[in-house]
Amino acid sequence: MTSFSDLKNAYRLQKDAKCAELIKEYSRMKYGRKKIFVDQEIEDRIGIIR
Repeated sequence: MTSFSDLKNAYRLQKDAKCAELIKEYSRMKYGRKKIFVDQEIEDRIGIIR
């Protein structure tokens, strides 16, 4: 049998997961850069020439 505290904790964890996804999405939109630019910057820093 499920206790009230178990249900309360499950709801809180689900709510936290939704909040975490929203924060990740916001971060991607604000700070995200295209992969090719990041890869190029890394290659420039370590001296890889294509």
